[in-house]
Amino acid sequence: MRKLQVGDTSSLNKARRKLLNGSEEIRYLHRLNAVDLVAKGFSCYQVASWFGEAPRTVERWVNWYQRFGCGGLRGNQNIGRPS
Repeated sequence: MRKLQVGDTSSLNKARRKLLNGSEEIRYLHRLNAVDLVAKGFSCYQVASWFGEAPRTVERWVNWYQRFGCGGLRGNQNIGRPS
């Protein structure tokens, strides 16, 4: 089977970003899938590249999952230095 080629993906990326900005449940699923791939042995760098995120962001999601479980991926955590 020959490798499939996809041309310009800018509209695909815009649609994905619009979805992620519109729904907390979609963002949760996005984070959950990314953490699942890291758990299956892929690196944060690989997953970040596939999901259009920064590697540090994926690493942060993995850390949230390790600290708080699935609920840690639901929203921004109030961790770090208090204001």
